Parts: sequence; C-alpha cells; structure tokens
Amino acid sequence: MFKHLLMCGAFLCVSGSYVYAQDDEDNTKSINSYNEEGTSFGAPAQEKPAKKKTPSVVKSAPSVKSSEENESGASDSPAGEDDQYIQADDYFISDDAFTSQAWIWVSLSKMVAPPTESSKKEAEFMKVTDGNKVWTKYYYKSVIARKSDLKLGTVIIGFNDNNRDDIYMPPDSKTSARGGAWFLGKITDLTDLYKGFVTIAGNYKLSPKNLRVLVK
Repeated sequence: MFKHLLMCGAFLCVSGSYVYAQDDEDNTKSINSYNEEGTSFGAPAQEKPAKKKTPSVVKSAPSVKSSEENESGASDSPAGEDDQYIQADDYFISDDAFTSQAWIWVSLSKMVAPPTESSKKEAEFMKVTDGNKVWTKYYYKSVIARKSDLKLGTVIIGFNDNNRDDIYMPPDSKTSARGGAWFLGKITDLTDLYKGFVTIAGNYKLSPKNLRVLVK
C-alpha cells in the first residue's frame, strides 16, 4: 500500500511538473504572439518613418541672347542698329567731294530718292538732325571698323561729340549719335594703337571703337 502511494505520488509529481511546464510554454508562446501583434505585452512595434520624396529639380535651359553681335559690332536687333546706333539704311552725306582736305563734315541722313540719270546721279536725302532734304552725289554707307581695317590711308568716319582726354570716343547714347556731328578723315598714324587711339589727318586722335569704314 505504502509502495503504491509512493508510486502515485511520483506520478502526480511528474505529471504536475509536465502540466506546469506545458503551461509555461503556452504562456511564453502567448506573450510572444502578443508582442508580435503590438499588444500591451512588451513595447509596441514601431513603424519606420516614410522616406520623404526629394522634389525633382527642373533645370532651366541656358539663356539665349536675342541678338548676337558680330565682329564689326553690328547686331540683329529689330531696329538694325549697330553699337554706334547707326541703322542699316543710314547714309553719311557731304556737300563736296573728299579730295585734298584733311577732313570734312558729314551728316547722318536717310535716302528718300535714289540717284538716276535724270538727276545727274544725285540722290535725295533727308538729314536726320533737322529733317531738311538735300540733293547730293557724295554719300557713304559705312560699318564699324574691324582691326583688319585699320591701315594707313584708310578713309574713316568718326563721331565728334564725345571727346575724353583729347581722344574722340564713340557715341554713348542713341540721342547723341543721331543728333550729333560726324566727320570723315583718313588714318595717318597707327603707332599709338596700343595706347588706345589712332591718328587721322589734322592730328586728331580717335579710339578704335570710334571708327567706321566705307562700304559700297
């Protein structure tokens, strides 16, 4: 009897330990499952912050100049003006031929009637400065001089009304260019070009930027 009770007790002890161990295993599984589901057991699972989208940057196209200057200083502006404010249909006119004079005055003008045989090859012009109309056979088209144009004896046209330190400079505004005085002369000295001027007949000094050469 006593031996039987001991065997029963051992069985109960072993059985109890097994039940208790089984309960611990179940509890552990429950706790782990709670933690995974974000319940009050253990710290709740933290969500990773969403990555911020970097705004796309649109690169603007490089700016393009509306008018490109060529080597002679001319531009493709609607008015057709070059850097000295002279327009494509402008002429410089004089009353007399340029022959043995050191220099002569010329007037900025617009042609209103072309030369013909009946007009003795004279054209009619309207002076820009005062609007007066004149007939003459001495008229000149011109462009801003390039470095390659600067030679001894070259006939040039220069602006008169912008003298700085005894050097005649190009016009600094459209008003002065189209309302001021211009003259025609001949280059006689290029040795001071490195100083920023050339000399024309009459010993007048002109900036290379204030030189126009004649074209047909």
